[in-house]
Formats: sequence, structure tokens, C-alpha cells
Amino acid sequence: MRALLGGKGANLAEMTRMGIPVPPGFTITTEVCNMYYELGKIMPPGLDEEIEEQMATLAKKMDKGFGCAKNPLLVSVRSGAKFSMPGMMDTILNLGLNEDVVDVISKKSNNPRWAWDCYRRFIQMYSDVVMEVGKKYFEKLIDAMKERKGVTSDLDLDANDLHELADQFKAEYKQQIGSDFPTDPKVQLFEAIKAVFRSWDNPRANIYRMDHDIPYSWGTAVNVQMMAFGNMGDDCGTGVAFTRSPATGSKGLFGEFLTNAQGGIAEISRKSWLFLILSGLATGASWLCYYHALQIGAASKVVPVDKLSVVITLALAFFILHEPFTAKSLIGCALIAAGTLFMVL
Repeated sequence: MRALLGGKGANLAEMTRMGIPVPPGFTITTEVCNMYYELGKIMPPGLDEEIEEQMATLAKKMDKGFGCAKNPLLVSVRSGAKFSMPGMMDTILNLGLNEDVVDVISKKSNNPRWAWDCYRRFIQMYSDVVMEVGKKYFEKLIDAMKERKGVTSDLDLDANDLHELADQFKAEYKQQIGSDFPTDPKVQLFEAIKAVFRSWDNPRANIYRMDHDIPYSWGTAVNVQMMAFGNMGDDCGTGVAFTRSPATGSKGLFGEFLTNAQGGIAEISRKSWLFLILSGLATGASWLCYYHALQIGAASKVVPVDKLSVVITLALAFFILHEPFTAKSLIGCALIAAGTLFMVL
């Protein structure tokens, strides 16, 4: 079943069979992906009609309507190869949104911030994944908005800010593509499915398959599921959970999550990315210096000095990310620095 439905689709089918409450949806098989490429990146005949039938069944089951302004159905479109290829292929969330739908879900939920947050995320994700408009254009707009508002986190932006961002995103989309952002949910859906099929052949996926001996002929499935929202408030979130520890393999529930968020790594700000990149470069440089110092100096002095990298990391976090220092962290820094100087001298 994994070869046909992909790992994600097969597991979702199994959990549904077991009665576990997972968001309903349907899976487009890996065979369709291979047909898509055999036909020269064209959707196989009859597929559009089958997708529309499945969407109608899903909408009826949930008593919603796809593209219906009164009680709209929103979905996610995700890849799903036979074996997991984390982060290598593409996903689109909040699909089915347009300004009319945003107004409806804003009133129904009494949470306009969430509604506009979903829409600006969808515009950015669709632009990036489907139309290949780089994230950087939208990140600049987000950073400019936060700077103008005097805040550092996306969570500090209110509904009006996010509404304005959505308008700016659509203007940026039109400037980059030359046409308006699509408002028809059916157009959004078909284009998103094709984009996920295309992601099977993107450079990072090809490199990952070569590194892990995964055949190109397997293809990817596409999972279309009703949305479950992780950005509705602090009692919601996004993440992963395991029945064993990924590090040790020992039995037990293990998970990582972000509250009031969607998309995991996409939540990392540009400043955080800068910090991570600088930290990585600094770590690599420090190891080169460390081994060279061991060759020319006494290990009893080189090793303690190397421990000062902890202090440097905390300093970067303070000055670049503006992380607050607690009394414990300040005392820890002071003790590390004092201890290092004591051992060296």
C-alpha cells in the first residue's frame, strides 16, 4: 500500500481504518505522478473530474462547500513518497481562500487575526511553491511591517496589519507574475497538485534520492486533506510526534511542536536564520582554529579557551536575536569566563 499511496497516505488510511480521528481527505496515487511525467508534465485525462468528485464527497461529508462562501472548506495539499523525504518536496496550506472566504471565516470564528494570518500565509506559500516567486519578496514586506510597527515577532501583528500584508502580497504577486492572484479555489487546487508532482523532480529531492538510493520511478503521492489549524491561538500548534525516540530508539512518546504556528521551519525569522548561519560558520571556524591551536600550543590552555564559545553564542543571541538574559544565564556566563581565565592563567 505504501508503494501506491506513499508513506503518508498509507498511514493516514490505516489510522482512518482504526478509527483514529484524523482530518478526512483523499490520496492521488504515485502511479498518477508517473503518468504525469510520462505525458510531459500534463495531468492524465479524467483526473480533473475524479478530483472534483472526491472534493464533492469530502465537502458533503463535512457539510461544507469547496469555494462556497457560506460554509467554506479549506484543504492542505501535501506530498507523500513511499519513504519519508523530510523537507524535500512541497506543501500548500489553507487552500481555498479568497477575500470573500476570509470575511466569512473571520466572522464565524470571531477571530479576524487568524483569518487574515491564514490568507497571507496561503498567498506566500502558493506564490513560492506553485509560481516559484521567491519567499524573499514577501519576507521583506513582513520585516518592513514589523519595523514600522516596532515589533519583532509575527505574532505581534494584529488583524489589520495582516490584512494589509495580504494586500501587499497580492500586489507583489502581480508585479512578479503579471496577473492577479487566483481567487477560484478549483484553479488553486489543480495548480497546487501539479506543483507537488513537480516537486518530485526538484534539485533537493533528486539529491536526497541519490544520497538515500531511492528510485526516481517510485514517484510521489499527493494527499488532499481538510485543514486543521495550528495558528488559531496559544492552545493550537504544529509539530511532529513519535512513538519512539528518534535519537535513541527507546519506546516512549516523543514530539516537537510550535504553538500558534503553521509550517514549522517557515516560522523562523530572517534574524534567526542569520543567527543560525553565523553560528554554523563560527562553529566550523572554531574547530579549524581549535585543531590548529592543539598543534602549536598546550592542550591545557587550548581546551579551556575553547569553552568560551558558549559565552560567544549567548552574546550573539543577546545582540542579534535580542533574547533576554536571566539571572541564571548571567551567572553562568560569568562562571564560565572566570573558570576559563583561571585555568589558562
